[in-house]
Amino acid sequence: MPDKQIGNPAGSYGLTADPQEQWVIDMVNNSGGTLQEGDLVICSDVAGIQVTTTTTPSSTQVVGVVGTGAPGTSGLVSGGGAGAIESGLAAASSTNTFAAGAVMPVVFFGPARINIAANTVAAGAAVATSAAAKVAAVPGTAGSVGALQALVGSFIAVAQESQAAKDANNTIRAMIMRA
Repeated sequence: MPDKQIGNPAGSYGLTADPQEQWVIDMVNNSGGTLQEGDLVICSDVAGIQVTTTTTPSSTQVVGVVGTGAPGTSGLVSGGGAGAIESGLAAASSTNTFAAGAVMPVVFFGPARINIAANTVAAGAAVATSAAAKVAAVPGTAGSVGALQALVGSFIAVAQESQAAKDANNTIRAMIMRA
């Protein structure tokens, strides 16, 4: 059976809430600081279990975004269960923080909130890492074939709303696509 293509947050269309699925993996915060829902992370070890942040614009090492919910929700999360799926539906909660060394859910595919800070992002724009740690931005225009080739593989998500809709934590809804 094919995946659902249109989510139905909070039963908006008169049916039971049935959002698209998320793929989530538990990873260890190796950034040396606190991370919260929507922060972009990259792998920091060869085993692929620790993540950190980067200040490299359009990094191809980006893995996903910090999700919400308790660790132990790895795998395919669907519906409105205990996993990180809520991050794609509601505004981020300031209580979803993960200290250095903590195990946290990382969303690498599906709906999630993504930190854009003060960046200008249009709905439907592809976003990647920026020069600011933890933050997504729309990459600059590629002026040459070489510059375009450097961008391939750096996109983390497609914004589902513009910066005008960001919440108190500077996150917007996005479709994460690193699978």
